[in-house]
Amino acid sequence: MAERNADPEWVAAQRVREEAHALRVAEGMAASEPVLVLIRAAGFPIDSIGAIVRVYAPLPKRLVAVLLEALPTLDHTSLQETIVRALGASYIRYDGRALTDLFETTDNDSLRWAIANTLSIGKMRGVGEWILDAVQRKEYGTARQMLSLAAVRHNPPELTNPILVSLLSDMPSHVALGLAESGGEAEIDALRSQYEKSDGWVKKAIGQAIDVIQRRLQERSGG
Repeated sequence: MAERNADPEWVAAQRVREEAHALRVAEGMAASEPVLVLIRAAGFPIDSIGAIVRVYAPLPKRLVAVLLEALPTLDHTSLQETIVRALGASYIRYDGRALTDLFETTDNDSLRWAIANTLSIGKMRGVGEWILDAVQRKEYGTARQMLSLAAVRHNPPELTNPILVSLLSDMPSHVALGLAESGGEAEIDALRSQYEKSDGWVKKAIGQAIDVIQRRLQERSGG
């Protein structure tokens, strides 16, 4: 560390990094203030967006409504991501179109992944058909991994399973996790085929999915 501090180029670069970080923090605070005003006016005294889940989870209906209203008005990515993640802690079912609209309009991979994650864990309506379409679009990158789980949780197996099986070679571990929740005999066959082609932790994840499905089928048959 002492050697780095003695290097003028490193010191100058570190100063630039620190200044850039300070600027991002200041921009985030400025962008969050109008949202904080809305949240406080709705009866939720809070000093930062990041504290929403810590203070109010599971989020009540009125707070969810405020966050959904604010989300489309924001253009600060990290603030959007914080709100998206907070919405995953809602205990009520809400219209998820604000999330899917933001997913389509942003080109930020981290924000898309956060939206997909919230779709996979949150309680919402009106997103099932959209998820089935989006999970098949390769331009959506790694966010599709979480969409494969969201697809299972927002759609019936007869719609979801054929699509996930078609994506098994593309996203084997995450699709296997999804099929572990919704799969049956036909999906076990597809998973076994992919298992033979895989190795390492991917092969382990597929094997675990097969075991989960088999146990579920045995329980249903009374075995």
